[in-house]
Amino acid sequence: MKKSNEGMVQITDLEKLSLVSEQFLQLSDKELDYQQITDDLLKISGAKYAIFNLYDEEGGDYSTAAISGNSLMIKKASDFLGFTIVGKIRQQNSAIIGKIEHATITRFSSLTELAGEALPKIILSQAEKMFNIGECFFVKIVKNNALIGDFQLLMEKNHQFHKAAIVEIYSRQVGLLIIRRRVEEALIENEQRYKFLFEDSGVAIGYYKPDGTVVFYNKKAAENMGGQPSDYQGKSIYELFPKDAADFYMSRIKVALSHDEVQEYTDFVHLEPGSKWFSSVFNRVLDLNGHVAGVQIVSRDITEIKNTEDALRKSEEKYRLLAETASDVIWVLNLTKNKYIYISPSIFYLRGLSVEEAMAEKLEDGLTPESFDKVRAITARSISKFLNNPKDHESNVTEIQQPCKNGEIIWVEVSTKLRFDQDGGLEVVGLSRNIEDRKRTEKEVIYLSYHDQLTGLYNRRFYEEELRRLDTPRNLPIALIMADVNGLKLTNDAFGHKMGDTLLVNIARAIKRECRADEILARIGGDEFVVLLPRTTAAEAKKLIGRINDSIEKEENDLVVLSISMGFALKSEQTEQMDEVFKRAEDDMYRHKLSESSSMRSKTIDLIMNSLFEKNNRELHHSKRVSEICEAIASKMDFAKVEINQIKTAGLMHDIGKIGIGNHILNKEGKLTHDEWQEIKRHSEVGYRILSSSNEFSEIADYVLEH
Repeated sequence: MKKSNEGMVQITDLEKLSLVSEQFLQLSDKELDYQQITDDLLKISGAKYAIFNLYDEEGGDYSTAAISGNSLMIKKASDFLGFTIVGKIRQQNSAIIGKIEHATITRFSSLTELAGEALPKIILSQAEKMFNIGECFFVKIVKNNALIGDFQLLMEKNHQFHKAAIVEIYSRQVGLLIIRRRVEEALIENEQRYKFLFEDSGVAIGYYKPDGTVVFYNKKAAENMGGQPSDYQGKSIYELFPKDAADFYMSRIKVALSHDEVQEYTDFVHLEPGSKWFSSVFNRVLDLNGHVAGVQIVSRDITEIKNTEDALRKSEEKYRLLAETASDVIWVLNLTKNKYIYISPSIFYLRGLSVEEAMAEKLEDGLTPESFDKVRAITARSISKFLNNPKDHESNVTEIQQPCKNGEIIWVEVSTKLRFDQDGGLEVVGLSRNIEDRKRTEKEVIYLSYHDQLTGLYNRRFYEEELRRLDTPRNLPIALIMADVNGLKLTNDAFGHKMGDTLLVNIARAIKRECRADEILARIGGDEFVVLLPRTTAAEAKKLIGRINDSIEKEENDLVVLSISMGFALKSEQTEQMDEVFKRAEDDMYRHKLSESSSMRSKTIDLIMNSLFEKNNRELHHSKRVSEICEAIASKMDFAKVEINQIKTAGLMHDIGKIGIGNHILNKEGKLTHDEWQEIKRHSEVGYRILSSSNEFSEIADYVLEH
């Protein structure tokens, strides 16, 4: 009978797994439901709680995708920790890496052993008692021996784990599902990127691997070659060009791979559709990890410009006609006399000068000192090459800065070519184009790549680069201050994300006000800031924290309470790792947050109630009447004094969620529309989220949700 019962249990587990597998097969065009996946695992494993984590592509940072178990206790865990667990990004726990290396499922005797250094041990010990947690199990989800996810099973105390085999099968199925979905998403993302950024571009764009294999040709590049993009994908450069030409282009690819700067060339290319002149830019491409991925080549057909230059030699009339009707400035400079012999009328639109004024300038008068030195060096090299081989002389394309008549300095792209004049002297034929918009865009892109768009502070990328730069013995001791904004989610729930953004901006301004120019202040997460201080002692760091707190108190905001929790750590020895310093600062910050965030949330709730009553006087009177009625009914029913006060408070605060509803709905005299009524009904949920953020009002939050 025992065997029969065991057989029945095993069949039931397999049936559960079969049902889950059928669900997986139906997810081909749907979003993955991480919560459902975790709920199913909880049922299969017999654990008290199940946690599902997903790792980034490198298997380093990870975030919690879902938690299954007693939802009320999970919420209390978030309140206890001071942050929402699901969605929180963390670094992989180095303390358990060695323990999980050789097994898919690894047993840990307690939650404290499983968490390692992720949280302070005192918090973990309290959590074990609060949630009655016994042994824990770490279940790896891997691809090519690299972690892409994990399940963490928390067993009830004195309950054993007997489902290892079926859990391992389930985790492998989930791993296959994650891999398939990532591949699908990558394919869709790449397809859209190529479609909108490259395929329909008016210039020819090709992307090559370091070995010269074609990864991508857009339509224009394929058109120049006389075919379709699919004709060239995956082919080696040696399959597309004769060996001499392939060797030539391959040498340029190698130069681009070894340089940060873009490499610019002008070539006369022999193609089956017809030979053309091209101005090409070779640019090294890095992947997200900073590794060299290949070379992008952007080519612009300048055959027309070249033909124009040839026509200018043959006919002065044709030369003048083309030059005077062109939007770009065409000019001829006699190098022997250092004098312009022709400038097209479009010089007025470029620099605000008349043709006569421009012709009277010497070369150095029309350039900034830096650009003049640059042009002089390029011209000297060009003259040497030209005199050695005039027939094979190539055009030069460079970027310079020129002063305008109104004093403004602008960026100009100049294409130049040398030729002999009628007397055997040297002339430069040039074409100048205003690229101020392009340079401005480049500057904006560089700024955005290192700054947080909301606060204007440095972003995580810049912080990490500066950290590597500053981590030298001469900068010791290095202090690192971690700051976490208290109540951002509460502010978003009550006043909307726009007010939450204002909160972050005000906090950033207050911190920045107290930092020196050589101190790196960055926003590294949604509500997280970090200050990096070279050559700073512990006493100086504490003093700065005090000044920042004083600065935040001076920030005026009538709607929200400005509050942050801060902690710091010091690197005094070069052998210390900055990751460890960061972790110590974060732990110190969390210790402060445990005592600071609860008080702040209560103050914010009081502020929200006052804001609601100021916003709508009718709500004040209504809430007071409901509070009085609740008190009277509870008294009549002989409730205890504590319960009477609780119900009275609930009556006063039952409409706190209306803070997020516009006055045009609250004060509407006519009948509400369907959408407006749905908005009104939503206020109980908003009120619940606001009150449940504070332990002081957590029980009242349930009354507000249910009223």
